[in-house]
Amino acid sequence: MSTFSGQSQRESVEAAPFMDLSSGYIQRAVGRLPRQGSKPPWRLRQSYVRELLELRRSKVEDPALEFRRGS
Repeated sequence: MSTFSGQSQRESVEAAPFMDLSSGYIQRAVGRLPRQGSKPPWRLRQSYVRELLELRRSKVEDPALEFRRGS
């Protein structure tokens, strides 16, 4: 099994909520939900077509990405 983690090494990238919803139950749980970055590639657009095109054009090798083999 392999593991993957991404660490933003850019100082200009800030953490943002994973879901941009204003519902009360989402707002109350926002501290416990996953987060995303404020800029690409750490920002998810929730658009399959856009993300597919971006992934096809972008590099997989990035110093901010860490791949490891699990035990």
